Amino acid sequence: MKGMQLAENYFKSLVQPAFRKQFPTLYQHMAFGLAGPGSECYGFDDEFSRDHDWGPRVCIWVPERIYAAHGGRLQKSYEALPGECCGFQAVQRKDTGIRRDGIISIPVFFSTAIGLEHPPSSLSEWLMLKDEQLAQCTNGRIFLDLSGEFSAFRKSLLSYYPKDVRLRKIISRCFMISQYGQYNLQRALKRQDLLAVEHAKAMFIHESVALAFLLERRYRPFYKWQFRALEDLPHLGKPLLNKLKQVHAAQNEEELFHTVENTASFLAGQVKELLQFSHEEAYFLQDIGFALQSHIEDAALRDSVGFVE
Repeated sequence: MKGMQLAENYFKSLVQPAFRKQFPTLYQHMAFGLAGPGSECYGFDDEFSRDHDWGPRVCIWVPERIYAAHGGRLQKSYEALPGECCGFQAVQRKDTGIRRDGIISIPVFFSTAIGLEHPPSSLSEWLMLKDEQLAQCTNGRIFLDLSGEFSAFRKSLLSYYPKDVRLRKIISRCFMISQYGQYNLQRALKRQDLLAVEHAKAMFIHESVALAFLLERRYRPFYKWQFRALEDLPHLGKPLLNKLKQVHAAQNEEELFHTVENTASFLAGQVKELLQFSHEEAYFLQDIGFALQSHIEDAALRDSVGFVE
């Protein structure tokens, strides 16, 4: 059984009946589900995931005013519930840095992930956010949210980056793919700087994946899961994954050069197709990035320099 299904079973059989009975007034302000850190929140958990922080658990998100007044009492009720469900033992909690389940303040949940207690409301706030942060607080599922407060915050984030911010991030990824794969990799090969070659190859792969998620308007998860998540991208996913595997498996300089160039050409074509962007046939991604810069409408963002994560 997957962890998400286990969480839903635990919610329906134990958590929901207990909280509905014990806290009938507060219950109307709670949101129940499972999201945040943990492979099961992405649906990627397997037998290896069960060694820590995996098992019957549910997040119960509440407004800060309720958390401040009743959080301790609510948490004690959650911890008093049987920990076992569907034949699985209670969670062995080893990562105590943040609360993964139980009673969680809504603003604290989001501020822990993205550094904001409110939905981003300006380009500058959106610009500072990273895919991994946004993926962590928009993954998983909500089982029940009667007030809609938690769901509304998530919905604002799931609307994705504003157009100009997304474009600025795409441009940055184009620059970095070009620098690592189409420029410095070749120089490192000529110098026989093998460590630099491996670093450039790894970063080319990383930046290529990051660009794919931006083009598909999806938040890229924690690095450990980005390739598994890449498979699920409907347009670029499997074709890009196959090309990156070829880059990784290249046996000699000529093969590495060919697979990197082939991947860069593929990505350049996808940028043009998915952004409906007309540009000369050249596939040097740095040039494409410079050409895209003029399509940013916000003047300050258009004229800004430097890499944007």
